[in-house]
Amino acid sequence: MTCRSQISLRAQTGQVVVFFALLVPVILGIGSIVVGVGNWFVHKKHLQTLVDAGAFAGGTAFNGCFQDPDGTNGAIKLAALEYSGDQARDPATRNQQLQDPEDVHVALNSSSYWSQANGVDPDLPTPGSGYGLDTTLPPVDAFGDPTDDGTSEPCSTRFLNVKATEDEAPLLFRWIPLYPSPKSTATIQIRKVITQVGLLPWAVPEVDPAVVAAIVVNEDAVGGASDPNAIRGVWKLAKQSPSPTGLEAYSVWKQSSVIGGYGPVGLNGSDNFSVIILVSRDPAASLSGSLNTICNQNPVQTKCITGSSLNSGASFIHAYSTSSGAGLQDPQVRDVRLSGGCTTDDSRPYFNYEGGCPIFITAKVDFGVDFAGINPGLFPNCAEVSASPGGNLVWGDDGTPEGVWSGSFTPAVGSGRNVVNLTARFRNPARNNCSQQGSKSLPRVAAPYVSDVDGNSEPLQYLTVEDGGTIANSHVKDSAVNLTVTVGLAPPLVVSAKTDPPILLRIASSTGSQNQALDCDKNVNFKDEIVNGCLNPYSINQRNGSCAGYGSGNLPQPPVAPLPGDDCIITETGDKTGQLRQALNERFASPCTDNNWPESASDPMPPDDDPRWVTLFIADETTFQGSGNKIYPIRRFAGFYVTAADGMNCPGDEPSTVDRADVWGHFITYVDPDPNAIPSDQLCEFDVLGTCVALLVE
Repeated sequence: MTCRSQISLRAQTGQVVVFFALLVPVILGIGSIVVGVGNWFVHKKHLQTLVDAGAFAGGTAFNGCFQDPDGTNGAIKLAALEYSGDQARDPATRNQQLQDPEDVHVALNSSSYWSQANGVDPDLPTPGSGYGLDTTLPPVDAFGDPTDDGTSEPCSTRFLNVKATEDEAPLLFRWIPLYPSPKSTATIQIRKVITQVGLLPWAVPEVDPAVVAAIVVNEDAVGGASDPNAIRGVWKLAKQSPSPTGLEAYSVWKQSSVIGGYGPVGLNGSDNFSVIILVSRDPAASLSGSLNTICNQNPVQTKCITGSSLNSGASFIHAYSTSSGAGLQDPQVRDVRLSGGCTTDDSRPYFNYEGGCPIFITAKVDFGVDFAGINPGLFPNCAEVSASPGGNLVWGDDGTPEGVWSGSFTPAVGSGRNVVNLTARFRNPARNNCSQQGSKSLPRVAAPYVSDVDGNSEPLQYLTVEDGGTIANSHVKDSAVNLTVTVGLAPPLVVSAKTDPPILLRIASSTGSQNQALDCDKNVNFKDEIVNGCLNPYSINQRNGSCAGYGSGNLPQPPVAPLPGDDCIITETGDKTGQLRQALNERFASPCTDNNWPESASDPMPPDDDPRWVTLFIADETTFQGSGNKIYPIRRFAGFYVTAADGMNCPGDEPSTVDRADVWGHFITYVDPDPNAIPSDQLCEFDVLGTCVALLVE
């Protein structure tokens, strides 16, 4: 190597050293920035963990939004703060993973993040308010929810948003003149559940139709229920919301036959007409064709409550003629009216929900003789009238030629249609006294209905048929009558208020066919299904009530169906009261769990982990009205809080004593913590009975 080459190499080496010396600060600067930014991302990641934890914690506290929205909103906030790491708002917060935990500031359901300029949270519960978090909150100053004016409260919005800010995250290199404040957010929505696991094997029948219709038929139509001409009128009734004054106990449906494009009803050509009430869960239910066609179009969705024969109506109309021509030998029945009935029955006496009380008959019978001022039972008239049921009727002078014939009878509870027939007895012209009389039958002059509270008519609790505000069950024959039908159905199940008395669920009956029990798991007995809940998942039926594809061989699924599960249920036969009692004892009373349902409006709702919270199936009103294993669609789920039951007998139970197979409690829209619950795309409705679940959407 020449001397010149050596000199050149030494010069180049020196240049590299100088260049490296100049580059070192740049490398260190870039590296520190990279490491610093990475540190900030780590802080943001930790912050995300905090807001996720806070959102999920708050999501478990939504039970009670209907009963006590203010208190529940406070409980939701405190639950979120317990896990979201803001020491200023909750010194006992559980998550303090950040380098400087005191720098974390949280805003709830706010449109903006925390900053030094933020205002206060006027709705934050004060310490000791009893919402489930024993903590001392600091003075509320700059740590509130910036835009929380009450309109963004969790119960009303059905969501909880947690926004967290770390105020000026610590720097790894102090010389960097940047002080970022990482921000993270998480949102949970409370949505309706469509698939659920762990339900109790109990189904509660519910009357919740989409269509209610009145059908007026001629009972004497020659073609029977298959003859379209037997129908004199059919029209949809409109739901009355709210229910009219005095009928608040019912779900009321009402309509006139001449409103909504319908025409008047012809009450001529026959003496006997029925009013049949149809209910259907199918909003597209057909009202055309014969009575058979209408009532039997879809047995799952559509039902003619008291039957589909011409004489099965829950209200009977006797149509009478006022034409002359009656004679002593040919008496004609005219107006026949009823009164009486049980005072607890609002539509008595023509439709009676309870029965067992006297019903009074007042009949007009035209013998062609002016009886005013004389006794028709004496010679030479020799007129008498008897009723079956009702016996001999007593005549009274009301100033009219016919007078009135009166009597009474007492229909049995659950006796259904009670047809009243009259028999008129009159003078034999060949005799000169009343020792021998002829008679004429006057059939079907009235037919008061007494509901069978354990049978098909139970959903129907009130029914009136009127013409211009006057009861029309006895009506002059007319070809154009404007009937108004008012129906009162058992109302849909509703969410309980705090101070409501507990309601009774019947899980057994004397016949074994009304026991509300389901077989929800293959080869698992009823007791274990109650103790452990149903292992199979079940879904709300969204096939218009269809249970096609199911039979006793594949329902329930063996051993456990995959999600989303089955949308139909199969009933369990037999009362199984022993298994019920044992199961309730094992689940709730070994050891006893406290009844935490509030005693007053100011008491908090039971905690979310209270073992008395259960979920039930809601089914059609026709469920359990037959014998054997029957399959029905699942209409929805419902939360229920058990306050007492046969087999529990725990201190504080309400009521304190229960009968065989009784279960008592309160319905509630329950926010289920089960992670296997599948939400729908609809937000929860806390005032509508159901089950909901928290879903992380952000």
